[in-house]
Amino acid sequence: MTAPSIVKPATDLPPPPTLAGLLGREDYVRLAPATNGDVATLAGSVDGEPVATLDDIWIVRMDEREHLGAPWATWLHTVGTVEGLDEPVVTSPIERVDAARGVVLTQTGSVYGIRGGLAALGEGEPPVDHLLAFARALRQWGYGRACDLQAAGWVEPASAVRWGGWPPAA
Repeated sequence: MTAPSIVKPATDLPPPPTLAGLLGREDYVRLAPATNGDVATLAGSVDGEPVATLDDIWIVRMDEREHLGAPWATWLHTVGTVEGLDEPVVTSPIERVDAARGVVLTQTGSVYGIRGGLAALGEGEPPVDHLLAFARALRQWGYGRACDLQAAGWVEPASAVRWGGWPPAA
């Protein structure tokens, strides 16, 4: 027996208007497009060659805290497309941004190139496919309940491979 979908099919959902619109509540996580000031705080030299080059890239500011009343920690993540992949990718938090080379270093030690350099960064809210990629990442990182992604309607079943991918591909 095939398990029923726990969300409406993607075609029945209105597009999420903003990063913040992905969240059912913001008690533990807040999302917004990163500002130039946010990115400038991570400026520095990055060694190593990129593992991939990202196109159509946005940098997302994610503020999180462990419990109510705790101080907020801020992380910046890139979300963009990689040639050959069907969906946008979300990186681990950015450690450093090297504007001269047009690369970012993540906390896991991966270096990503930004096609067109920092001048190519998207402004404002990311496109819908990028928003949905970030919703998937939040769920995979264990924030689904804390952000109430289910109530907001922007999370697929845990076993779904892709957004709208229920039932999972064999």
